[in-house]
Amino acid sequence: MKKNGQFVASSNKTGTCSGRGTFIPEAEIDFLKKEAGKAPARGLPCLACMQKSEDQLHRQSTFLLSLIARGSWRRTDLKTALEEITKICSELIQTEHVNVWWYNDDCSVISCYELHEASTKTHSSGEELQMIADG
Repeated sequence: MKKNGQFVASSNKTGTCSGRGTFIPEAEIDFLKKEAGKAPARGLPCLACMQKSEDQLHRQSTFLLSLIARGSWRRTDLKTALEEITKICSELIQTEHVNVWWYNDDCSVISCYELHEASTKTHSSGEELQMIADG
């Protein structure tokens, strides 16, 4: 049930989260304990999991809207735009590195055009990886 924009537990529902985003009522848990080896039926959506999903979606939307609102990706050169995009993506997916790589014309080399490192808040580029010939 949703109240004031938040998911809250209904007072007449008791049970546990399955860890897979579903809520398993206590009556079903008791039944499953008696009937060992039976997989639980799909339960109701877990309220905590639903809240987490909603929070994550809101966070992603906020980051993407802030990127669009800044508009620097339209007004600046590609390198500057990619620096901003990789920084925001790093924050959004909570990862240390975000990279943009290009192939050369014959696809024998892949070059890092943009690398954002979250912990140092730095941008770099230039690393190249050569294709290894078969044989």
